[in-house]
Amino acid sequence: MRATPQVKWAANQKLEALQHSDRVEFWARGAGNTPEFLGEVMFAALSDAVQARAMSDGIKKRINDACAGKNPADVVPAFCTHYNSGTEAWELRGITSRLDRGAMFSAMHEADKAFAARKGREPRTAEQFAAMHQSTPDDVLRLRLAVPEVAAAYAMLTAKGGSEAVLADFE
Repeated sequence: MRATPQVKWAANQKLEALQHSDRVEFWARGAGNTPEFLGEVMFAALSDAVQARAMSDGIKKRINDACAGKNPADVVPAFCTHYNSGTEAWELRGITSRLDRGAMFSAMHEADKAFAARKGREPRTAEQFAAMHQSTPDDVLRLRLAVPEVAAAYAMLTAKGGSEAVLADFE
């Protein structure tokens, strides 16, 4: 006898696919929201062609979903590197978009202007920030985006196509 799973149905959800290590079970929303077993696909029974197609479709969907609202050039290489590494992890954690270091140093300069004025000193230039942080990893630099003034300046700079495009506007 198959155990009936506990399913929290979404408002318009009619089907639930429960993945196990050796199969996928399909359950329909029955009367009173009771799951009704429809069938299962056993992985060991799949032909090589169906396995390859399922894998291809799954990888394509996963990467397409990850690109939603992001620049694919920032997302796709990270996923390719992740999956080609032989990892067993489906999720990609800790890798977001590439950091525009030029924009970050310019944003740090913009934020430093107000801070320097309050402290009665000259603000550091973007070049000084670049020299100070040339060997700082992107993940550590990205922490500076927690400072609202840095985040706002960085967003403005990167929204216009990066620091190169912004600087070109002034030439």
